Amino acid sequence: MDFLVSSGALAYSGYGWPWDWPLVWSGVIKPEEFTIDTKSFTRYYREGNYRWYRPWSVLRPLAGGCWVNSFGLSNPGLAWGLRKFNPYPWEDLNIILSIFPTSPEECSEMCQMAEGAKIVGIEVDVSCPNVDSTRGVVSICRAAKESTSIPLIAKFGYQHPTWLIREVAPYFQALHLINAVLWATVFPHKKSPLARYGGGGVSGPIIQPFCEDKLKELAGVGVPIIAGGGIDSIEVVKRYAELGASAFSFGTLFLNRPWEPNRIARKWRQNSLSL
Repeated sequence: MDFLVSSGALAYSGYGWPWDWPLVWSGVIKPEEFTIDTKSFTRYYREGNYRWYRPWSVLRPLAGGCWVNSFGLSNPGLAWGLRKFNPYPWEDLNIILSIFPTSPEECSEMCQMAEGAKIVGIEVDVSCPNVDSTRGVVSICRAAKESTSIPLIAKFGYQHPTWLIREVAPYFQALHLINAVLWATVFPHKKSPLARYGGGGVSGPIIQPFCEDKLKELAGVGVPIIAGGGIDSIEVVKRYAELGASAFSFGTLFLNRPWEPNRIARKWRQNSLSL
């Protein structure tokens, strides 16, 4: 697992949203070359902010290949997701099931529901600001560790304090940092085009310095780190690797230049083999 498709960038299945399908069918995007991190599921259906008939109302482009979104965790619920993965119809993909539990009890239930699913891991997503209590995060992470033998990944946001991430790191096989940064953190003196939804999360090259800061803070944490956040070239992969990341995730780049993630991954692997 060296490169991931993150945050549902290729939907729930790994084969993309409807606008991605021609690119997958034509071979421009090759999902089988990545580990697929699904869009996060809540325990039950959650309406959120996304509406299929006006998707751009919660996703806006910014300058420099950046985006702001406020999907609000719209999803059909974990039971629906597990029907897709058990049995999973495409055997050539490695799937990490991303879950967003709101309590330790719910986390335990969701992890137990995933037992037997054809997945390679569970990502416990606590990166969304909807989980406000740091102690709540610790309890949720502990519950995941105690509830399943499936490999576990924790996904954190820039807003989480370093001490918290270090405290729960031993519960997991890897940490996933970070895919978006809150609008108010990136643009503290500028109004968001998604202000009606609370501002949203910013992704793309502009958040690279935030990702680098988090990697520096977590040096020597003791578990592998999957670095995301604005990866748009092999040079960025190299910088994140030098700061301690051992795997990397693509998200926004699938919106900007969908052919690039596969190209970057292949080039990195070729360079690694030649060393």
